[in-house]
Amino acid sequence: MEMSYLVEMLNSNYDLDIKNIELFREGGNLAYVVYGEDKKFFLKIIRPPFIENTLYSIDIQLFLMKNQFPVIPIVLAKNNAAYVETNINDERKIFILYEFIEGEEPNPENTEEVGELIGKLHRIMENYSGELPLRDKHFFIERYIEIMRIKKYDKVEAFREYGDDVWERVNDYLRRQRYRERFIWKLWRI
Repeated sequence: MEMSYLVEMLNSNYDLDIKNIELFREGGNLAYVVYGEDKKFFLKIIRPPFIENTLYSIDIQLFLMKNQFPVIPIVLAKNNAAYVETNINDERKIFILYEFIEGEEPNPENTEEVGELIGKLHRIMENYSGELPLRDKHFFIERYIEIMRIKKYDKVEAFREYGDDVWERVNDYLRRQRYRERFIWKLWRI
């Protein structure tokens, strides 16, 4: 994708003076570091297979931002939208611009703070009224195994077995959680 096109697209859709853009990573989607007059941003360009999940993520992120949960802020476009939708070479893409946050390694001594933060996240999300899609084993595991088979990856069978084991452990954990919740509900009603 032409850098000049990206700079022009960003400047026409955001109230920013973007000077330069550099490719950060290319994978399923594209990621760029964007340089403004005196500020850095992070741009994600989402390709068609990932748009549906990304739209759910954006909605949740905006909800968390509104509830003062520490997430990387989305930079709103001139029209106050959280993303810009475009077609490039007859392919739908969405652009999401974030404030750039310099990362740092987590400190293992901060586990208590992390636990408190996770608790806060759960409490906030209890009030989320948006749709949360349910995903199955195909979404999380089997579609990746299919890609490995197509690519003729030599360890695909080991990953399939590992995926089956992880999936069973997660389901077992969820079954135990549901049992505990029903048990606690019954005790509470007594």
